Amino acid sequence: MIKYYSFNVVKKEGVLNKQKVSKNHKFLHESVNKEIVYYEDQNKNKKYISYFGKVYFEILEHENRPDKFDFLACYILKENKDISDEDISLKLRNSKTLKIKNSNCYDNSDIKVVFSQNGFALIENFGDQSIKFEKIYISFLLAHSYNIYSEALMIEVSKSYSNNNHKRMLELRKEIYIFDLNCFFFNPINYKNQQQHTIWSYLRGLYSVEENHKEMKSQIKDLVNLIEIDIKDKEEQERLKEIEKKEKLYKDRKEEREKEKIKEDKRYRDLEIDREIKNKRSSQRNSILTFIGLLIAALSIGSVYADLVELGALSNIFEENK
Repeated sequence: MIKYYSFNVVKKEGVLNKQKVSKNHKFLHESVNKEIVYYEDQNKNKKYISYFGKVYFEILEHENRPDKFDFLACYILKENKDISDEDISLKLRNSKTLKIKNSNCYDNSDIKVVFSQNGFALIENFGDQSIKFEKIYISFLLAHSYNIYSEALMIEVSKSYSNNNHKRMLELRKEIYIFDLNCFFFNPINYKNQQQHTIWSYLRGLYSVEENHKEMKSQIKDLVNLIEIDIKDKEEQERLKEIEKKEKLYKDRKEEREKEKIKEDKRYRDLEIDREIKNKRSSQRNSILTFIGLLIAALSIGSVYADLVELGALSNIFEENK
């Protein structure tokens, strides 16, 4: 008998309203284990699992190999433990192209696990290995969650940089550091669980978990360095603008003072000219008034003289003087 399980990445909105389920898995480091949440659906063949509150999977059980899926797992019971490599390839890839070798196959007395690009097959050698199958698909999805989350972060950081959203990029850097401290391990499996610890080494290598994570951190670091350069450039530009602004303000004030001085000088000259004009006019007026006064005096004397002549007063005066 062969059971098929498809794992599809889904949006969290379709999962958060599902019933949470408590699972007492202790094969993962505690800080990682608490970041994994399990959900049940009314459909018993459907489950959900989330990692770090960032990546959500829908888990469906199928009687036959599904046509569409993001990831696939085959649980091959012990009745079919002698399945050929070609048949395993057909189950996983729907083709005979998968070459099974030491690098992609964990082979032990109890189970055999074959990994492909986007799936794995577990073959029971004896007994019920369903618990180990569940642990392996949890680890399998964890490896892909690391990669999916790393890729999503790289896209968001790149987008934030393109939009000049430096604040968001720095927030993402902080989020990555927190994620590294709490969730990311080169081997997140408790070393006491030797078999799962060993299987993780396959997952880590086949799906380039470490390389993808290092690339993501390197890209984040490079982009954050660019941010710091941009910020320094901006600060320098602002500093130069401030200097230019102050120089312009000083120049404008100097020009304003010079213009004010020119106006003041002109106003002083105008006052001097006006004063000179007024003085000149006053002098002319005084001269005219003096002339008029003299003229009036002369006329007055002439009038008096005429009156005296007419009255004969002058002849009497002259006669008395004789």
